[in-house]
Amino acid sequence: IIFSHTEQCQMIILADSTAVFGPNKWPSSDGNKEKTVRYDNGGNLSHIGSGTKENAPFDNGRFVGCEVDMNSTPKTLTFFVDGKQQPIFVNQPGQSFGITRYERILSTQAKGKGKQLEWGKEWKFE
Repeated sequence: IIFSHTEQCQMIILADSTAVFGPNKWPSSDGNKEKTVRYDNGGNLSHIGSGTKENAPFDNGRFVGCEVDMNSTPKTLTFFVDGKQQPIFVNQPGQSFGITRYERILSTQAKGKGKQLEWGKEWKFE
């Protein structure tokens, strides 16, 4: 994903299939906080509870990618900014997901994984 010509909040959202998004609402509104993982342009990664800003911020023109490794146990969701793996990743991001476009890679690009956060659990930070 490359964001361009945007002036407001830029965000990548991965949602459970039961999430319903209302017009003019934040992705975490209306009971969706527990059903989504949100990575915003400030570097904040959030799910249930407070988020963490340990991943890199991003802005216009930067490449932001995410890799879902369905072959690992547990499954993992790893973010990349300009090709650099981010230190915080999510495990158990669901049993299935829908995509609109993808590129198949033969092996995972995520190496030396950092801090792991679990989908469906409250993320607590000190």
